[in-house]
Amino acid sequence: MDYDTPLDFFGGRTAYQMSVEGYGCHNSQHWTWFTRWLLGTDEAPITAASQIGKYSPCEFGLYRTIVGDDAAGDMFEHVTLRRDIPPETQPPETTLPETTVPSTEDTSDAVATSSAPNRTTPPKSSIYVVFIAIAAAFVIAVIAITLVNMSDNSRGRHAKRRRRR
Repeated sequence: MDYDTPLDFFGGRTAYQMSVEGYGCHNSQHWTWFTRWLLGTDEAPITAASQIGKYSPCEFGLYRTIVGDDAAGDMFEHVTLRRDIPPETQPPETTLPETTVPSTEDTSDAVATSSAPNRTTPPKSSIYVVFIAIAAAFVIAVIAITLVNMSDNSRGRHAKRRRRR
């Protein structure tokens, strides 16, 4: 990938310059190794992606493709934007259920409404119940095996004592 070519979409700036500008918004990350990797040091500042040696973004490529190599050097060459998909082939829009939270004022006339979403996966609470049931069955099985082994061992001791007499 060429991150050092000025692009009209970015007002003549390069993809590298835009990534530096975006990184400037991530103040909590500025103490990490990534800052030195992206910007360099005072003695050796990095002003282009091609100057990055280790983990160079210019060497980034696709791991696997099912549509063929990129002819134009654009990794999004074979990606169709959603706006370019005909409306009849687009999936239906999904919306979140509307919920009204009653205020702290007089709520005698307020009604909380919620339309139940169509769930294709079980709610998280049922997953936890299944997990707890499996864990409980495992614990019971371990206790039962331990009790059986203890019972077998005690029978064996009594049998040995009887034989010695």
